[in-house]
Amino acid sequence: MATKERNRLVLLIMGIAVSAGLILSGLFALASPPAAADVQPAIVIPSRTAQPSPTASASPSASATPTAQPQPTVSAAPEQPPAPAEAPAPVPPAPAPQVPAPEPAGQQVYEPAPPQAVSPAPPVHVGGGQDDDDDDFDDDVDLDDDQDD
Repeated sequence: MATKERNRLVLLIMGIAVSAGLILSGLFALASPPAAADVQPAIVIPSRTAQPSPTASASPSASATPTAQPQPTVSAAPEQPPAPAEAPAPVPPAPAPQVPAPEPAGQQVYEPAPPQAVSPAPPVHVGGGQDDDDDDFDDDVDLDDDQDD
């Protein structure tokens, strides 16, 4: 009898340990950052350090006389026109046209049948029996009036 109780206690402790382990692993999975394979690379925008800043002013005399030595970027006239301060926003792609998906082979689409005219059921006589009186009225339901009981 003691071994059954001990086995039940061991199974209970093991069940609690497994449950606690699953709960803790779920919490750690929620709290940890995503793996490196799941992270998408950030969009890298090249810096514009080769071009002069828009606040720098170029003197007309310095730009008119070319020299063999490189001029400082602050006082030199840019060889290329400065790029606009804001790049134009990228145009989003046009949405794809909505095309209905083809039906899988072997399956049929259920279409209800059109309603059909249904004639009413003939009246049903419940009860009745044999004609036991002398009147001409028949107690049975006879659809053929030409026959008499």
